[in-house]
Formats: sequence, structure tokens, C-alpha cells
Amino acid sequence: MHADEGSRAAAPDSIRRGRGAWLEDYSGQRYLDAISSWWVNLFGHANARINAAVREQLEELEQVILAGFTHEPVIALSEALSALAPAGLTAASTPTTAPRPSRWR
Repeated sequence: MHADEGSRAAAPDSIRRGRGAWLEDYSGQRYLDAISSWWVNLFGHANARINAAVREQLEELEQVILAGFTHEPVIALSEALSALAPAGLTAASTPTTAPRPSRWR
């Protein structure tokens, strides 16, 4: 959708959907998404594997602020990072929490 002729600034095209590396507007025009972010720049829009994992996670837990709380994915990530870290670095924390040992599950 474009702004009417004579407007001060042209309106951006409205994107309807994305597939792989391509975006599509409401008129069917395709654009190569050369400025994507997050996982899209690596795996493309509407990636079936990522979408399935997101749907599965949404059925369990959408999001929890880590202000005094934790949950299994954070614990698993912290333990995996700890296993990769150099000797002596045995704790992981987020900006909103202090490190929590795995026994606090």
C-alpha cells in the first residue's frame, strides 16, 4: 500500500508474509529480505522446524521474567554454557537474576 500522491512522505509497503528469504506485499510483489534479523537471516521466514518448536513451547510456557524465578530452559542453558566455559567458571546468570545452582529446580 502506498501513500496518496502529494503526501509529504511515502508510506512503506505493507508486508503480508515471508517465506524463506523473501517478503511479499499485499499486491503479490516479492522483495528479497536482505535486512532480516533474529533467526530469519540464517534460517528464513516461516521455517517449519522453528515454527514447530515455537508452537510446542507456547503450549508449555510463553515467557517468565527471571526476577526471582527460573525455569527448566534457563537451567538447561546455564548448565550447557557452564560445561563449555573454561575451568572455574561454573555459574551463569541473567541480567535480572543471581546465579542459581541446578539443585534449585
